[in-house]
Amino acid sequence: MCAATTLMLLAALPALTGQGGWCAEGEVVALEGEGPAFAPQQQTEVVAPAGHAATLDCRVLRLRDKSVSWVRSRDLQILSHAGTVFTADARVSAAAAGARHSLRIERLRPADAGRYECQVNTEPKMSLFFNLTVVDEPVPQVVVSVLGAAEVVGRAGGTATLACEARYDPPPRQLPLPELDIRWLKGNQPVSLQVRN
Repeated sequence: MCAATTLMLLAALPALTGQGGWCAEGEVVALEGEGPAFAPQQQTEVVAPAGHAATLDCRVLRLRDKSVSWVRSRDLQILSHAGTVFTADARVSAAAAGARHSLRIERLRPADAGRYECQVNTEPKMSLFFNLTVVDEPVPQVVVSVLGAAEVVGRAGGTATLACEARYDPPPRQLPLPELDIRWLKGNQPVSLQVRN
């Protein structure tokens, strides 16, 4: 978690994600105060195929008497406020359940791609930005395969070799997908790795 002394909005563009001072995945940190705050580690990058639906989920903690609006950044169109939709586009809907505030767009078109803002009416306003990518190709799924034996037996104090691979299927043609990162866990705890090439 990034250190901060006040409520900070850290929804950097993908090019900034992971660089010094920024948190990953639109993480926002609130160490002081009791006012609204965005939940940490939200999925701010959404990729969906044309013709399908996409849902942007914004989680706001301690909202109390404040409201959430969804704004389309390209033209500053307010799409919804406090769950009420303000667009004539019947494909757009909004919902709220607890801390979760969702914007859903049905039958996606390429023109729907772009940046959307989850905005809380605090003073000053709080915003968390979501990037929607609409693609005209199937969205690949991550496939993980075991390499070698699925069960490995070793001696206490000895070594064991476990291997797997992760890939996108089908391989993306033009999608801006992140590199896959494999992490090993044993009982929900990270395993120290020695990588052999």
